[in-house]
Amino acid sequence: MQQSSTSDTRVHPQVQFDALFEKTLDAVVGMDLSGRIIAWNSSAEALFGWSAAEAMGALMSDTIIPEQHRKPHNEGLKRYRATGHGPVLNNRVQITALRRSGEEFPIELSILPLDAEGSKVFYAFIRSREGEERINRERELRAREAEILAAISAAHLENMETEAFIELCLERICQVSGWAVGHFYRFDNPSTPARLVPSGVWHISDERFRAAAAITEEFTFGKGEGLPGRVWEREAAVIIENIAAEPDFSRRRQFLNIGLVKGFAFPLRNCGTLSGVMEFFGPGSARAESDLIRFADIIGSHVELALQRKTESDTREMLRRELSHRVGNSLAVLGSLFRRCCAAATDIEDLRARFEPRLHAVGHAHRLIGGHSAAQVELREIVRTAVDLMPELDRVRVEGEDITLDPKLVLPITLILHEMVTNSVKHGVWHETGQLTVSWQVADGRLQLTWREEPAKPLQETGGQGYGSVLMQAMAEGTMGGQFSKGFEDGAYVARLEVPLG
Repeated sequence: MQQSSTSDTRVHPQVQFDALFEKTLDAVVGMDLSGRIIAWNSSAEALFGWSAAEAMGALMSDTIIPEQHRKPHNEGLKRYRATGHGPVLNNRVQITALRRSGEEFPIELSILPLDAEGSKVFYAFIRSREGEERINRERELRAREAEILAAISAAHLENMETEAFIELCLERICQVSGWAVGHFYRFDNPSTPARLVPSGVWHISDERFRAAAAITEEFTFGKGEGLPGRVWEREAAVIIENIAAEPDFSRRRQFLNIGLVKGFAFPLRNCGTLSGVMEFFGPGSARAESDLIRFADIIGSHVELALQRKTESDTREMLRRELSHRVGNSLAVLGSLFRRCCAAATDIEDLRARFEPRLHAVGHAHRLIGGHSAAQVELREIVRTAVDLMPELDRVRVEGEDITLDPKLVLPITLILHEMVTNSVKHGVWHETGQLTVSWQVADGRLQLTWREEPAKPLQETGGQGYGSVLMQAMAEGTMGGQFSKGFEDGAYVARLEVPLG
């Protein structure tokens, strides 16, 4: 074919432009008036997945145009053949295209019409917009994350109730990531956890998934069991891409039935110690990439601060109540001691001799409580300091091997013994003719301490536990991870404390 002069616009595209188009970085696709492909460069092969041999001669609408755009494409081509006018020509157009794999993706194209041997042909210059779309999505996602973190920080500063704050964090993570439900699993015993148990704190984005809460109420998890247990064991986030492929997932059948097919969970800490697990479930569109773990870690740090704040608040409140309780008990003990010393004293000097040592013993007990929280103390010293308050020391027996207590055990055991002495002074009946025995032994790494007053008689029921009983139970079980019990056995009042020494 003879090349036309520069003033002749009627050229054959394959001859004039194919070599040039082959060198362009954009995909170049040519189409005739019938809608069939007449040009297909190597960039088009890479972008769409069809080779030139496969694409040439095929209908454009059957190759790279998605289903929803085919009718407008065919109508536009028909209109151009009738009028010679096409609104998309010589303009940049943002639309979607179709790969050979069936994947639809965003593109930008511009279409240039050319004369070719008395007819019109069209050349489209196409580039993928996937990178731009990804950057835009990332930018939007970071902006949403920043807004969410600002809202969470504000809620934290406002001292929102801890459960409400955790629910807010669950909601915000679901909003930014597309998870449908979020839940907080807590430990059954913070000091010596054995199981993760449901907390009842949920965010559920759609009523379709409301059943997840009822389903979960039936399940607790040990270390390594289920999604929460795996997080506990690894102390790291765990993602389940397909619950259906997890035969050991306890709630698999129920969750799949309501449309929850993916799972994600991460640990929460309080002062460096694992305090619970946040778990999330959702449909297949939920985010499960590494960025989610990063974002969850940031929100988790806010939850950890809230948990730590609650722990500190609870501790302050307990100390306040304990101090108030101890002062009241001390006054009651001193009053009882003074009355008993008065009853036994023959004169003022005898009263001073009887009462003054007990007064010093009360002060020493308080110094022991406040001064040994960070030092090791002999158990015998703690017991002796406590029972030295008793006027009837000649009928008090202290029996047990020499044991040095871990610093963490000193304060709670001192408080329990102080409480036992207080109750004994106020309510005990062994003082007249009986005996008090405080004994202990160590078995299998556990301290077993027994307080026995005989004779004794049951107290009149008051309809509830006093603060002293609550305090002793909290010290034994919550603080030391042990057990405390008390009751009447064969005419004796017996209290037993068992705690791990490690």
